[in-house]
Amino acid sequence: MNVHVKLSEVREVLIPLDLVEPDPNQPRTQFNEAELKDLAASIKAEGLKQPIKVRPFENRYRIIFGERRYRAHKINGADHIRAVIVDGLSSQDILIEQIIENDQRADVRPIDEARKFRDLIDGGMTVTELARRLGRMEWRVEERLRLLDLEPTLLKLYESGNLPQEAASEISRIKDYAQQTRLVQMVARGQLQGYATIRSAVQTVLNETSAVDLFGTATPKATEENIRTVSAMERKIESVVGMVAGGWRDGECVVACKVAPDRARLMADKLAAIKRSISIMESQLRATAAQAEIVLGE
Repeated sequence: MNVHVKLSEVREVLIPLDLVEPDPNQPRTQFNEAELKDLAASIKAEGLKQPIKVRPFENRYRIIFGERRYRAHKINGADHIRAVIVDGLSSQDILIEQIIENDQRADVRPIDEARKFRDLIDGGMTVTELARRLGRMEWRVEERLRLLDLEPTLLKLYESGNLPQEAASEISRIKDYAQQTRLVQMVARGQLQGYATIRSAVQTVLNETSAVDLFGTATPKATEENIRTVSAMERKIESVVGMVAGGWRDGECVVACKVAPDRARLMADKLAAIKRSISIMESQLRATAAQAEIVLGE
């Protein structure tokens, strides 16, 4: 059954599902089965809200965007699907549309997006032009592209979900594979936790921070004053630990609210402020400890 029609005659048609095929070059490579089933149920109950977009391809129709809707129709056992047929788009135009569509509907994997960005750049498009067409800041495009600069083993680690996105994005700023590997090992050991700490470690490497820069001397040695400073820090921490370990006795919170709810809220606010401050202090200690290991380990 030949359903091909002239574009001048129609923009939207009902196409047999068995004449539609996915684009093997589209950015998305993974589909969440649970989300597809939810989408299929929604389409079955409410109908297809927006047609998919296809282009003629060897007596069939290849999807430009809408593969999730196509897969949902297959789950529902549908015979046809509403589609808009377009022709004459360049491969770059198609890829740009697919990236934008995926970004607007359900996030595509950053690494898959990075590879399609690279295809467009290799095809002659500049980062500036790509960013403009995608409606993104240039640094966002460059950040995606940098993921491809990860050492191959680390890239596989990232793709398998064993290297956090924030760590991969930051560490990919370093060009030296050995330094990348070293920082990933620190992440794995728990020495680098959270964006701020990882970024600080990366900056230490990029800035080529030396022992003199960090400690004021090439051979850092703790003085008696330094030791007293650390001891004072430890005593502060122990006092906080003692307070937290004690907790509230049974009924204390009820009594506090009975006396004055405002005073109970004020105590809660103070605890929240302490929590934020402790988080900042922890981050600073971890960042400095990581800097020291990077510098002294060179």
